[in-house]
Amino acid sequence: MTLNWIHQKRRHKRYDVLWKALLEIDSPDFNDFMLVPIVNISRSGALIHSSQIYMHNYHIAEAARNDELNLIIHSPKSELDSKVMVKRYDWNEKIQGFHIGVEFKDICSKNQEFIDDIVKRIPQFDAKDLKECSGAHSLQ
Repeated sequence: MTLNWIHQKRRHKRYDVLWKALLEIDSPDFNDFMLVPIVNISRSGALIHSSQIYMHNYHIAEAARNDELNLIIHSPKSELDSKVMVKRYDWNEKIQGFHIGVEFKDICSKNQEFIDDIVKRIPQFDAKDLKECSGAHSLQ
């Protein structure tokens, strides 16, 4: 039931990817970042994996509430740099880390063009093709 509600609430199609990104906390008294993989993306947000939910005793959800959490994705053509809000996080035993769902907060036209361009380059599969492939797509 919960998953059905989540799928109904989503506004944009999600695409499975495997990209490197920087998750950055930029506050008046603390600045640090960690390299994280993005495992899916949509026009409004992304799902990242992380082995940790804290950066030096600073919880990333708290940083997001304080408007101090940024997600930076580089591609060969451009860069997306957006403040993000943590929408959910949970521990995943299989990956021995956290799934962290983030929503882009300040999608300006430049950032939206970046996402639209990348989404256009992700191959589209039908259901039978998805069973035969890993589902992750490179940013290259």
